[in-house]
Amino acid sequence: MVSILRDWFVMLATTRMTKSFKMVLLRVLLDNDAVFSGMPIPELAAKCREFLVAHEFLRRDIADATTGQPVEMSPRKWESSWRKFPISIWMQEQEGRSWFTIHRDSLRVAFECDERLRGPLESMSGELVDFRLAAHARSRASATGFVAKSARRGQPGLFPALEDGKLLVDLGDHLADACLGESLLSDGMIALEVGDPLLEDPEVAMGLLVLSGAGDHR
Repeated sequence: MVSILRDWFVMLATTRMTKSFKMVLLRVLLDNDAVFSGMPIPELAAKCREFLVAHEFLRRDIADATTGQPVEMSPRKWESSWRKFPISIWMQEQEGRSWFTIHRDSLRVAFECDERLRGPLESMSGELVDFRLAAHARSRASATGFVAKSARRGQPGLFPALEDGKLLVDLGDHLADACLGESLLSDGMIALEVGDPLLEDPEVAMGLLVLSGAGDHR
């Protein structure tokens, strides 16, 4: 189980992103408590479009190049497009594992997790998803047009405390100082640069899992 969780967090932190779609899909599953129970794909696709349209910068991933507005598309056509990307991409193996499965036309993660660990796993997954979305949004925004804010469930467009390209994670007493070395700040926070190699370190990912058990950060 520990190996699966480690690989899951490493995959979230490092999976390739050309657009925001893969992380938006995960954010919607998390917001609807559907990571393990699953969500019907038509509903999932619709909610993902709502999320994208509501976001000041991420909507540019579905915008018309001429008008800058989201491309109009029928629900059926959008669903078909969403099945091709990102759902079909998530169905492929990453880090040697298949992370998602479709059962009765509902998408969910392909691994089981002890119910006692689901809360911490979803909380930390949400932090990583929001971090990836924040980094992507910065790339879609103008140099002066991006303002990062704290992320909270059900509020598209808000991200974790991201200041000058750094993700601030409250360590408290739940992560050994040695794990993060000199990156540890005096106020019990850790500053990780966007793309910091620490995010690819399985030991850090597992340490942050322990951290997330301190409470629900959604």
